[in-house]
Amino acid sequence: MATLQSTPSSKAPDKSKTSPRSAQQSPAVMEDATLSRVLQVTLTYPENNQALPVYMEQLAAEMLSEGHELLLARGDLERILMDRLSMPQETLQKDAQETPLKYLVESYRRAGDEARRVRASRNKELVAQLQDTLATAKDLLVSYTGLMLQHPDMFPQPRPSRTARNTLSLLDLIVPSSEASPLGFPSSGGAAGLPPGFLDQLVQRFESEGLEEIFTPVFSELPGRLVNVSPLGPFQGPLKALATLVAYPAVAKVLVAHPKWLPKVPNGRMLELSSILGPFLRLSVFPDVFSGGKPDVVQQCFDGDMLEINPKRQQEMLASQVSLRSLLGQLHEGLHEVFLALLRKPDTRERALEYIAAVITANEGRSKMQADVQAVASHSFFHNLGAVMLKLCEPFLDPASNKKDRIDPGYVLQNVRVNFKDLTALAASSEEVASWVDKRNYARTEGFRVLQQEQEQEELRRLSAQGATSSAPAQNARNPGSRRASGSTPPSPGGGQGYHFICECFFLTARALNLGLAKILSEYHHLTQTLGRMMPTYKRLAAAKEAGTLSPQEAAQLEQYKKGVTQRIQMQLLFETALSDVSFIQSGMSYYRLMAMWLADQAGGLRVPLPVTPPMEFSSMPEHFVEDMDDLLLYVARRAPRAFEGANLEDLTSFMVVFLGSPLHMKNPYLRSKFVEILADWLPDRCPTGSIRTIMTGLFEGHPLAIQSLVPNLLRLYVDIEFTGSHTQFYDKFNIRHNIANILEYLWKVPAHQAAWQRFAVAEEKGFYLRFINMLANDAIYLLDEALRTIPELKETEEDMADTERWQAQPAETRTEREEMYQRNIQNVKWDMQLAGKHLEMLGYTSALIVAPLLLPEMVERLAAMLNYFLLQLTGPQRKVLKVKDPEKYGFKPRELLGQIVDIYVNIFRGDRDDAFASAVGADERSYREEAFPETADLLRTHMLRPEPTVRSFAELGEKVRGLRSEAMDIEGALGEIPDEFLDPIMGTLMKDPVILPSSQTVVDRAVILRHLLSDQKDPFNRSFLKAEMLQPDTELKAKIDAFLAEHRQ
Repeated sequence: MATLQSTPSSKAPDKSKTSPRSAQQSPAVMEDATLSRVLQVTLTYPENNQALPVYMEQLAAEMLSEGHELLLARGDLERILMDRLSMPQETLQKDAQETPLKYLVESYRRAGDEARRVRASRNKELVAQLQDTLATAKDLLVSYTGLMLQHPDMFPQPRPSRTARNTLSLLDLIVPSSEASPLGFPSSGGAAGLPPGFLDQLVQRFESEGLEEIFTPVFSELPGRLVNVSPLGPFQGPLKALATLVAYPAVAKVLVAHPKWLPKVPNGRMLELSSILGPFLRLSVFPDVFSGGKPDVVQQCFDGDMLEINPKRQQEMLASQVSLRSLLGQLHEGLHEVFLALLRKPDTRERALEYIAAVITANEGRSKMQADVQAVASHSFFHNLGAVMLKLCEPFLDPASNKKDRIDPGYVLQNVRVNFKDLTALAASSEEVASWVDKRNYARTEGFRVLQQEQEQEELRRLSAQGATSSAPAQNARNPGSRRASGSTPPSPGGGQGYHFICECFFLTARALNLGLAKILSEYHHLTQTLGRMMPTYKRLAAAKEAGTLSPQEAAQLEQYKKGVTQRIQMQLLFETALSDVSFIQSGMSYYRLMAMWLADQAGGLRVPLPVTPPMEFSSMPEHFVEDMDDLLLYVARRAPRAFEGANLEDLTSFMVVFLGSPLHMKNPYLRSKFVEILADWLPDRCPTGSIRTIMTGLFEGHPLAIQSLVPNLLRLYVDIEFTGSHTQFYDKFNIRHNIANILEYLWKVPAHQAAWQRFAVAEEKGFYLRFINMLANDAIYLLDEALRTIPELKETEEDMADTERWQAQPAETRTEREEMYQRNIQNVKWDMQLAGKHLEMLGYTSALIVAPLLLPEMVERLAAMLNYFLLQLTGPQRKVLKVKDPEKYGFKPRELLGQIVDIYVNIFRGDRDDAFASAVGADERSYREEAFPETADLLRTHMLRPEPTVRSFAELGEKVRGLRSEAMDIEGALGEIPDEFLDPIMGTLMKDPVILPSSQTVVDRAVILRHLLSDQKDPFNRSFLKAEMLQPDTELKAKIDAFLAEHRQ
């Protein structure tokens, strides 16, 4: 190849001899001018010594020696390009120096511009000729680009870089430059991007050979563009480049074949950091143990004092959250485009699914309570992956579509791609699931064997019909080499083979959301709880500083708390920015709506009652399928209720109502208790806007399944939740029952629900409903007793704090401890009072219409003792210790409480036709006071706490009790000494209906043991299982007791 120079020599050809003026308008001259503009070269010496076009002196000399005109022509294009690219950069003037890659791409761009320009010419023949020339030029430019990218040393490079910038330059051209960076922050874009059509031609030209060498370096460098970049940084360019590249199936194959597509690394965090998609997926706003990237989201959007935010600052932060959600939406759209392109083509689908499965498998540790944040992928990574998976699910999320039928539970049972076997199932142990799967596999194998035999017989018949001998096909049928041997086990699906993509996508999404969204929501909940615990102490210290009573030690503590609270508020804002995106939330709710309907199908459909024995297809499904749905709905109700607008909640409501009362189908009571939390948050009177209130009112008051079964199932859960198996079950039950009480209070006011309640009370008068009333009474006694016991302690602390001199004399540490205990006790008393009030209120409004269960022997004495005890505490001599300056501060409302107790007394009394209640009130030796009734009646009238008819009924009850008690005492005195065999061994009272306990053979009074069984279904003497139906009447002893009574009454 001749050495070319860009400066003139003494032997420069005379252009005028070879380019006569008459030829200037010829097609050849036009072609020369066009190619000169495209390639930025010329064969004639520039008169003004300009840098462009570059004078190709040596090529001009060669062409003169060959007898050619000094005109650039299509036939010489390859020669022209080779010589131009081979020119040493230092021989070119500064304005002409550029990388070969940039020269080729910009020449292609100019060729495109020329093609559009020449189309305007009226000379069609000339247009066709020039278009052909330009097309040839573009083909050559693309070919040389590809060759140069495969062989970086092929042409001279500008100093100082020779080879590294070849790859980087291509990436710079693919990544659009000067993209507007979010919120006005600077970007780091590259060149002007690739001209239209260039990438299409490059891929087409090298698809059969060379494409891997061209694009593997691009994919190696692309993730580096997002290192230390936050959502406020220029991520759109690299993301758009990735989406653009994978849109070409051949290039997508290069991506999934890349060593860094799915690198072999020890854990999930390394997979996030080292895989090609990792940097794209980890872009988000969540705080991370590693850097969140620049610009720093907290500094730019949520910096400053978080404890005193003025309205203007509040609006600025809200605007920042909206902008950040928009950016995350762009990220999710781009990532969805990438994954969709990979999953659409068979050549890349398997590798894409392998990547998703590998990410899930490598990050199973995220499900732990205390995950190793340096060994598992970040919240950002899984939040983005979850958003992408939800978008992939969108085409089949309508439960009414038959696409749901392609979701096969076998995918979970066979542990396809990811491990499901170690997950807790809804209603089956791991051993039960394993045994059933083995049987299921055997049945499928047998089915395959039978089908194979039928196919062989069909083949024999076909061959016989064609006149073939029967021995040949028979021998062939027995040949194990010709087909699978009879009775062999069919292969279980490897990878995802054998399962529809809808099925794979559905279950992979469930696992991705469990490890991502569910974990994020859990951490957010923990964050808000921590913040809630810190704020009272911070406020107390801040108030002390304001009052000038802060010690040096407390001042240091205040600064520490201020810093900690500020950081947590900032974290809370970051979490809410990502989690409260309406589009993301609604996609999640649509997904879990499908999950609920699919699970219901596995259980036999949404009907009441469900099958007594749940099908194993349902029982064996992981319980996190339901729990994750619960957690999302709870977050939406509390933090993003606007997402309910336009959402379909009917199916989710049906699912919750049906399974709420089905402990056989959901053995974990906390799953069903979360349904209660959701429904309590959905109550119309809690809704923030009128539109959402309308939606929820329709669900509670117009949903057929809710009207039929919600109240009965809530009452059943109230009883079931007594024993959860958790070490915190005693305290958990109060929280759950508080939510149940709130829902029931609302439903009682709805006539259809009230009627359902009454029907259930009649049907279960001696069953579930009686146990419900018993537990209602137990809880009320415990809660009110705890609250009333703690109030004197609070009163004592308040008196000490009021004596400033004595209080300040105590060590600062002691004061801090006592103040913290004081604040905790206040919260405990308020909570206990609130819960006790709810329970008493429920007894009050239900006893107005449902009295019969309250008058049963096993219940009436219990209720009478409870009411007497409360009345004694509020009106007896000990009431003085409950007098405090500000009872409202503790949620203690003695007058309201007294009114509720009186209502229950009166309601039961009015429904009592046999004086059973009045007799039980008077028989209570522990708390009954004869004077309490007239004294309370006076209080009610003095403070106008209840209407006069109620007060009169209460006073009448007091008189009735006094008379019956006197009569009972006379009878007891007449009986004299009662034989021991007639006395109940538990209560020491005369038995009325003696029964024998089958296991211990102990004789007890029926009412006493039935009362015991309402709370504990165990024989109290040997702890063996015991039910009411197992009690054996002791007729002989009863006859003796009746005879004894008759004799002494005479």
